[in-house]
Amino acid sequence: MKITKTQLRNIIKEEINRVLSEEGLDPNAKYERLMQITKTYNLDWHLLKSIPFGRGKLEDEQYERLLALRDSTPDYYEFQSAVGTDYNRRTGRHVSNNEFSLSAEDARAIHGRVSMDSEGNRSVNRMGGNPLADVKSAWKEYEDLSPQFETVNASSETDARYGRRRKNIVYIPTGEVINTSTNRKGSLGS
Repeated sequence: MKITKTQLRNIIKEEINRVLSEEGLDPNAKYERLMQITKTYNLDWHLLKSIPFGRGKLEDEQYERLLALRDSTPDYYEFQSAVGTDYNRRTGRHVSNNEFSLSAEDARAIHGRVSMDSEGNRSVNRMGGNPLADVKSAWKEYEDLSPQFETVNASSETDARYGRRRKNIVYIPTGEVINTSTNRKGSLGS
């Protein structure tokens, strides 16, 4: 029995799709999960030295002390003065005055922003300061998911002419395009 190249390709695609659907591993769901954990744990990954992501200032024990300090200090300004840096007007630089040396932005993200809904209920929105065990398990999940996706340049000649940059997020095992984005900075007429 002879099989043509297109028939072989179709058989391979069907088999890949069957295996992926059996395991419940939808590429879009994987990408959404990757974006969700990146958004949730990005600041924590940048702060920890034990995770090779970003600048890493804090050891695991320091991070735990930071979270304990946050939980025991309800006032943001008190928390920021305990973990932040001081501004030296003479030199024009921020000076570390504690073991954490967080910027005001990082301190605010870890402590949280208090917001009120229309009914007057208060909620705290935190962009960082997650428990260490969760941060580490999310990092392992990130390491498993991120190599499955690749960002490729998808700009055409027309895009280049108008100064646009188009990028596609491709799911590597199947070659499926998951997401497309366009940077229109410098674009003429858009």
